[in-house]
Amino acid sequence: MGLGIALRATTIAQLGRLRTPNVAVLADHRIVERGLYRHIRHSSYPGAPLAFLGFSLALANWLSLVVIMGI
Repeated sequence: MGLGIALRATTIAQLGRLRTPNVAVLADHRIVERGLYRHIRHSSYPGAPLAFLGFSLALANWLSLVVIMGI
């Protein structure tokens, strides 16, 4: 769970002011090619399912794993 949160937080921090909650292209936007974005274009997206996977495993219940990952 911590790894997923850390991955997502790191990639959001690497975007800096270019990170917005709304998908929009601004005049001064540019493609980020440093940090984790050098290797994976949408590197914050795998962080959320990884955190959810860790959370469901922490519950120690297989049904929670199926439900959380199904959502």
